[in-house]
Amino acid sequence: MGAVPLNEALGAVGELLAAEGETEAIVVVGGATLNLLGLVQRTTGDVDVIARAHADAGGDLHLERPLPFPAVLRRAIDTVARDFGLPENWMNATVAGQWDVGLPPWLVDDIEWRQFAGLAVGPTTSFRTWLPG
Repeated sequence: MGAVPLNEALGAVGELLAAEGETEAIVVVGGATLNLLGLVQRTTGDVDVIARAHADAGGDLHLERPLPFPAVLRRAIDTVARDFGLPENWMNATVAGQWDVGLPPWLVDDIEWRQFAGLAVGPTTSFRTWLPG
């Protein structure tokens, strides 16, 4: 993402969502996770979204495929890309192909949420191998 701090870009997305009275929750992996957890301070090329999340009426967390991004989230991502000079795919779901072979069963319990106004971002906290079986 170059010179734009990750927290600043995510914060801007969250502010745009909040301004529309909306909230979204995404689960991220890769370099963005390392940054959000404070494990590295280097820049990352993008934000890899592996899932969207929602809680049911009982409060249980459920993950779903991230694509298509809801229109309100897509607009916020695009606006931040334009305003901050980021590539249009700075936040993407390229890693969502993992859904085709299955997500790790522990993933839903392995998220440490960060709140950016209307955007909740959940980096995964462990670094177990994601290979099936």
